[in-house]
Amino acid sequence: MTLIAGENICRQFSERIVFKDLSFSVNAGDRIGLVGPNGIGKTTLFEIIAERISPDSGNIVKAKNCLISYVEQEFSGDDNITLFNYIASARSDILQLKDEIFQAEVEVDNSPESLKSIERLGELQHKFEAIGGYNFEHDIKEILTGLGFPENRFDNPLKSFSGGEKNRASLARILAGLSALLLLDEPTNHLDIDSTIWLE
Repeated sequence: MTLIAGENICRQFSERIVFKDLSFSVNAGDRIGLVGPNGIGKTTLFEIIAERISPDSGNIVKAKNCLISYVEQEFSGDDNITLFNYIASARSDILQLKDEIFQAEVEVDNSPESLKSIERLGELQHKFEAIGGYNFEHDIKEILTGLGFPENRFDNPLKSFSGGEKNRASLARILAGLSALLLLDEPTNHLDIDSTIWLE
């Protein structure tokens, strides 16, 4: 299945042509390395694929349900949120359903005789299980550990981390999400050998 394809993409800045008549396709399961010297247009191509900028001409065709996530070279998130909560925010569907389950539990506690409340709680719990909600915290811990974060720092605010650690946090957040296509701009810049092997 083709996730995304570019057809005759052209892009230039002032008088400098970055690329002309560029065509490509990315299929489900592909792992593609984009290699070239600095300034050749790798990041520009990523930004076009991620729909942050538009090509001067040509078309990008994307599969209907293809969600794309783009990890930039520099962190651009909220410094006040904790590391764990920042990663968890990649799955707003799970967080919202968790809140709904809590409210449903309160309703059951207040009206234990209400069959309607009990049935609603059961439906929400079933849905939560189906989308991986009960494994999500474990998955986040596995990702953070794989990328070299010690568990005693999971609840620290991002402002207490270095620039390189924040970039690793951005990578962790993308890995915790549901995207079909990940665009990773120099993702191993701030990873040691063990974390790079884990990521691969």
